[in-house]
Amino acid sequence: MKLKQRVIMMSSLFLTMATLFLIGIQLTWTLTDPQSQHPNQEKSNESIEKKLSPAVPSSNQPPSDAINRFRERFNNHKRPPPPLPVPRDELMKDILQKRFGKFPHIGKPPSLDLTTVPFVKINPWSVWERWVTQDHFYPEGAFYSSEMNQILETLATSQVTELGLGYKGTQLKATMMLGGQKTVFKPKRYSRDEVIEGNPYAGFDRHNGEIAGFHLDGILGFRLAPPVVGRKINLTALGPIITEKLKATFLKRGNNICFYGKCYYCKPAEAACADGEVMEGSVTLWLPSWYKLKTRRHPYQRTYRAETSARWEKDSSYCKTTVLDQSSEFYSGVLEYTDTAVYDFLMGNADRHHYEVYSLAKPHGKLIHIDNGKTFGNPHHDEVSILAPLTQCCRFRSSTWDKLQSIESSPDKLSEILDKSLQRDPLYPILSQDHLAAIDRRLEIIMTAIRHCIDTEGRKDTIVDSWG
Repeated sequence: MKLKQRVIMMSSLFLTMATLFLIGIQLTWTLTDPQSQHPNQEKSNESIEKKLSPAVPSSNQPPSDAINRFRERFNNHKRPPPPLPVPRDELMKDILQKRFGKFPHIGKPPSLDLTTVPFVKINPWSVWERWVTQDHFYPEGAFYSSEMNQILETLATSQVTELGLGYKGTQLKATMMLGGQKTVFKPKRYSRDEVIEGNPYAGFDRHNGEIAGFHLDGILGFRLAPPVVGRKINLTALGPIITEKLKATFLKRGNNICFYGKCYYCKPAEAACADGEVMEGSVTLWLPSWYKLKTRRHPYQRTYRAETSARWEKDSSYCKTTVLDQSSEFYSGVLEYTDTAVYDFLMGNADRHHYEVYSLAKPHGKLIHIDNGKTFGNPHHDEVSILAPLTQCCRFRSSTWDKLQSIESSPDKLSEILDKSLQRDPLYPILSQDHLAAIDRRLEIIMTAIRHCIDTEGRKDTIVDSWG
């Protein structure tokens, strides 16, 4: 009898402990769920975000809804919730009202319906957090979506809560906080029509090149450039939230407020200046905190010395003997180099000496398209050396080839497609007509180079689905 009582007592104790354990797990998930931490965000918006931007798996087979829900719970448990958007900036609100006639209205360019997704108010930072994977920064089809347009609008109009020194590098930039969301601000240096003479990497970074680079990346289907938008900031109004380190680099030239920041080439003589107190620039959305970058040396890096040429510039067999060698550190990245060569050649970017990939990606990872400031400098010169990875290696991703053929046969030129997409930006026009014409001319050069590879190497060896 005593033994039976003990068994009953132990069974009851076990059930009680199991119940408490399950309640503890549920409570932990509830406390770490972004919806519970942000009560002002509507529940309906969260459900819409989940449907329109689900977790994208890395495997070929899509997981079940149950697995997706588990992954979302698990990711929310591990990562801090994305910040909520902050109030609108009055300067940019006025600019958008003048540009589009009403506010908000980045949703559609004039006379061009680019999205079939109905407008639904969302938390753009939450959508961005869920979109990013190690292979792409947003889902296929999202480039023209209502969600993307709201991300761009929020980048353009959210109040700046801090302006500080930019991260290390060779060019001037500032770190801009929009509430809890980090972004990068690059100031305007040149007018839209100015031609940058000299070597193909001459001059300062072009803020409009950053904007156009994002749109071109999306049109080509790479989805490897984070969202970028143009905006203006009032440096006088932002005075209280500018960090002391950045303020220490401020100066005045006539009636214009300027700053030179901190970077490898930053100095007072080459400060960027506002038009009075209002400065134009580009704003790039920062990647989620979990997306750690690894920097690699590009196999087609330049020497940046006029008297010295890199090996690839002197040896036409460089790719076949070095890059395509299976023991080479560059072998697994061949398709990334040729994809990016096409992207950079269209923009005239000869400055990709290093590049970034997701740090945990194996064996190589996607070459992400950031730091596109040295683009659209001279529309009258086509720097064909940028295409060396393509012309020497003659290996090209089939999906990119299909996209280029589709654009080539389209009734709209690539320049027209790009210009229509750029109409979404509040500072449109972004590119001069000369730069737009250069893009069409360069596309013809690219298609000729790929077809030459097909003729000499054979289609089977040239156009491939995967590599490494």
